[in-house]
Amino acid sequence: MWLVKHSVYKVFCGGESLEEVLGTMDKLESRGVKTVLDYAVEASSEDVTCITDDVFDHNLHLTWKAVETVSKKRDGLVAVKVSALGPVSTFERAGVVIAAVERLFAELCEQNSNMHKFYNVSGGNKEPGRGEDDFKVSFFQWTHFLQPQKVGRDELAVFKEVIPPLSDYDADHVVATQDRLFRLCKMTAQLETKPSLLVDAEQSQVQGFISTVTSNAQKRFNKNGQSLIYNTYQAYLKETKSQVRCDIEMARRFGVSFALKLVRGAYMSFERDIAEANGYPCPVHDCIEDTHDSFDSCVRLLLENRNRVAIFIGTHNAESIRKAGELLYGMRQNPDESLTKDERTSDVSVTNVSGVGDRTHLLAPTSLPVSFGQLLGMGDNLTFTLSDSGFRVYKYVPYGPVEVTIPYLLRRVQENCGVIGRAGWELQIIVQEIKRRAYSWLGCHKQQ
Repeated sequence: MWLVKHSVYKVFCGGESLEEVLGTMDKLESRGVKTVLDYAVEASSEDVTCITDDVFDHNLHLTWKAVETVSKKRDGLVAVKVSALGPVSTFERAGVVIAAVERLFAELCEQNSNMHKFYNVSGGNKEPGRGEDDFKVSFFQWTHFLQPQKVGRDELAVFKEVIPPLSDYDADHVVATQDRLFRLCKMTAQLETKPSLLVDAEQSQVQGFISTVTSNAQKRFNKNGQSLIYNTYQAYLKETKSQVRCDIEMARRFGVSFALKLVRGAYMSFERDIAEANGYPCPVHDCIEDTHDSFDSCVRLLLENRNRVAIFIGTHNAESIRKAGELLYGMRQNPDESLTKDERTSDVSVTNVSGVGDRTHLLAPTSLPVSFGQLLGMGDNLTFTLSDSGFRVYKYVPYGPVEVTIPYLLRRVQENCGVIGRAGWELQIIVQEIKRRAYSWLGCHKQQ
């Protein structure tokens, strides 16, 4: 274990404790790089009944300690895993209800004659985002009110006819999980130096629920121009661009800041295997080129709406960074692109982003709600070039006990191999070396 900690672990992880992590943060800060602090724990997808609320409350406490640590630095971020705050099996079942609610809206739009059964289900309460005409309900109002734990209960009992409600056990855990996330947001908002919270994306079976509770938190805490909590969008999913566009509009209607992290994605092999095993269409793009196109088109969409969003671009792909830079440069050259005065008068020179092309007078990101990020120990050429050029850039810094962090690290590195393109072979070498050393030192004999 000592060998692991002082070799592979030391390169890719920030430390076993928050005290050790502070030293890593200081080193990054000296290079102009900020930190996303990430407690490295992998949630189990199994229905482990022995996991109690005490475990989820303890995970909330661990996340809060990370928030307190990052708050000692300016512009720090903390990764949040909703799967650490509640049972994954409940998330899956809640996701089924959420999807059914969305399908029902589409069906009712096609069959207006059936809408009368569901008029005024809110009892006349004015929910945020409701229109002037109570008999016209938007998709955003519909999904805002029909929360999974409420469907089929009380004033929404009528929906039992079309959507099987959650059990009392699941409904209680939905409420408890959201409450833990809200408590974390509330405590963070009360700090003098407020880090932002980046909610991690997870497998599609649970992502519907995670996105719902994150959106609920954004409606409550991303007010008055503050971007306290970010949701994560995975560009390798076919529906991502339309989802981003939809959520930009949701934030506009509710009058809140839309904050998001865009990545190519994790769990690619898992998603394909599950889709094949269950006989439904794979949600992942068919080829790497489509994933690249999805990522870059989402970046374009976000930058075009940047006065309404806060953007964290998580990528190790130099070409995507170059394209984002070109977009920012083009916006500077065309003042009609809604640039502020500070943006138009910025004078920052970017010379070379990892050999992907020279560009001077690139738009200064410090005047924009745009950040970039890479994993600790990877993509340093990108990170430090962006930092030296004045961009706001972060390193994702995993921390935690070695036996917890290594399996987590293997997945994070492996996921980048599948989506990074030309540099993938370098990551494959890293993965194989980590596996070789880790399995050897940990006494594992798993066949490579």
